Amino acid sequence: MPYLYYCVKLGYSKCTMGETAAGLAREPLALTPDEKLDFFLDGLQVIRDQPDGQDPRISHFAVGMQTAVKSRRGEVRAAMQGVLDDRLEHQDEGDALRSAIYLGKLSLRAIGSQLWLARDYLYPQDFNRPADWPRPIREIFAGSLRSFNSDGIYVDLRRDLTSNIGARMKGPILAAAAYEDRFDPEDFTVYDLGCSQGLGLKQWTARGLYPFEATAGLRTSTRFPKGPFVDRKLSAKLDRIIATAIEPTQCNGIDIVRPDDFGNMLWAFICSHYPSDLEDDALTAHFLRLASFRSPRLAFTEADFMNEQQLESRILSSGQADMAIMSTVVYMMPESEQAVAIERAVRCVKKGGIVVVNEFAKPNPDMPYNLEFLIRWYDELLPYKTFVYDTLQPEAGLQLVAEWSNGRCTAVKPNLKHANVGKLLGAA
Repeated sequence: MPYLYYCVKLGYSKCTMGETAAGLAREPLALTPDEKLDFFLDGLQVIRDQPDGQDPRISHFAVGMQTAVKSRRGEVRAAMQGVLDDRLEHQDEGDALRSAIYLGKLSLRAIGSQLWLARDYLYPQDFNRPADWPRPIREIFAGSLRSFNSDGIYVDLRRDLTSNIGARMKGPILAAAAYEDRFDPEDFTVYDLGCSQGLGLKQWTARGLYPFEATAGLRTSTRFPKGPFVDRKLSAKLDRIIATAIEPTQCNGIDIVRPDDFGNMLWAFICSHYPSDLEDDALTAHFLRLASFRSPRLAFTEADFMNEQQLESRILSSGQADMAIMSTVVYMMPESEQAVAIERAVRCVKKGGIVVVNEFAKPNPDMPYNLEFLIRWYDELLPYKTFVYDTLQPEAGLQLVAEWSNGRCTAVKPNLKHANVGKLLGAA
């Protein structure tokens, strides 16, 4: 589960929305209630303006949420001002911009949770149009939704964490396959730092029972997504790699929240699906089977790897792993914490091991570990990327392995220029 307990705090920025954190003022900001709300609306606008090729459903929600906030009835505006007042701590411009966009995403999950709890209500079930959203949002905040838990929406909007998605483990599996000759298949250990419900580790460990969805026919052309060409041979090879790559003999999911807590499992279910998915009984059944999966190879540790004492006593005391994963954990941390998080992950692996970072990020030689975590990640055509830090090549920093069409990893452009990936895919 991403460590957003640092970051779900809202601030105000007069910067150009496309600027990176490196170019923003580092002074804390003080805001009026109206400025806080205006900045939240700006964050929704960033989500609304995502490029073609991304899933439009979150954009449709952003439009509907903007409409509901601006409604003359005022229920949503008043409620969100209360949430913003509660959550606000002074931040600089870069961290504030991250937080505003995150809060927009959190709102989708919090409202989706209430809609799912009241799924017998006569609302459009698909929520695939902006016009489907404003009335349900207003009624949720007004407390008039049938079966509505009047406290639930505010509990969810104050959550410090979102949850992760199992399909994101495709990137780490591809990375493990690219470095497979380093590892002993009889003794291959993996740490997943910020694992949420451990859905990714469970999908990797239980591949024969719960295969990844949408691996067949991945668009892997170097021209993706501008051109229609699909390299079907390369797609088939990637499918085989994901299905047959080395598996952990022991993996440890590490998070500050217990994965066996029912409330956390329910939140993970909401975060893993859009409202239009929640009526699909097959998806629900798949999630519940995966969430309940147990294996002697799979362990969980309740710990905060950003806490030095807990890192030493609860994680490193068990030894170092061959591979450490951070998946959608770092990008919403304050910039001052991002390099620290990577350094902690590096400490978790043996000499010769690798750290895999799945993030909304891009290569930047001027940033620590050659990686820049994006603020306005919706601007990127291929926003979600997989990077590898090789402990035998520390000077190379984090190297690009693959670029994904979205955070659900439905289509991939592997980096054939990476020596290990090119060799793995027969393109070196």
